[in-house]
Amino acid sequence: MYKSRVLFLFFIVLFISCKESIERKTIKVNIDPDKSIVKTKNEQVEILRIDPIIIDTINCGLNFKVSNPYQFEKNQALLLANKYFNLDSSYQENHIDSIGEIFTKQLLNRIIPHWYGTPWDFEGHTSIPNKGEIACGYFVSTTLRDMGLNLNRYKLAQKAPIYEAKSIAIDLNNFKEFDHDSIFTVLNEIESGLYFVGLDNHVGYLWINNGIAYFIHSNYISGVVMAELATESDAFYSSIYYISEISKNRELMEKWLTRDTIFIISK
Repeated sequence: MYKSRVLFLFFIVLFISCKESIERKTIKVNIDPDKSIVKTKNEQVEILRIDPIIIDTINCGLNFKVSNPYQFEKNQALLLANKYFNLDSSYQENHIDSIGEIFTKQLLNRIIPHWYGTPWDFEGHTSIPNKGEIACGYFVSTTLRDMGLNLNRYKLAQKAPIYEAKSIAIDLNNFKEFDHDSIFTVLNEIESGLYFVGLDNHVGYLWINNGIAYFIHSNYISGVVMAELATESDAFYSSIYYISEISKNRELMEKWLTRDTIFIISK
């Protein structure tokens, strides 16, 4: 009787361990740094992330982890804009570049981290990170709107890349156009900061830090919002590039402080 019970318990333990080994497995995927577990309907899959190039978060100046709820970060962006708007106009004029850096840090390290891993879809237009899908144009227009810029995210996202770039530039002195043969020379020479970049049929953010270019976008190839080295990104290939200043765009920062409407250029 005792041996039968022991044998019965042994088979129960064996059954459970075998069941777990079937349902829990390790797979290799490209995924954003903050995702370690994916839950499906019938199984829990452990993710082993294997990016072609591992991005050093310290050297690249990017934060991939979420610290606060998304609404909190949106409110913080508005509070920052109000804070600097209420300062003396001469201070604003003399420190507009510093205000651009503050805008950039809030966007890159507080707003965008919520979006990493959000699925891409050609018609995706969710306004909630990681709920629904997001197309490349809507990723840019939504995050800029959530930073407090007064713009129509639908109209901006639906424009051709060149018109998205010109709309964000506001003043065409903040807008540049390059071809494929010159872009990587430009990336080596361009000043550090955040830019909008439009390609043949794709858009995203271009972040230059310590002489290295990072492409932050809703990736139609990998299928999620992600950051990657521009030189290693298949999605970054294009015959033409439209680049607009963000960090050092004085006109854009003034729009942020005043909440004036950003006109969407159509031609």
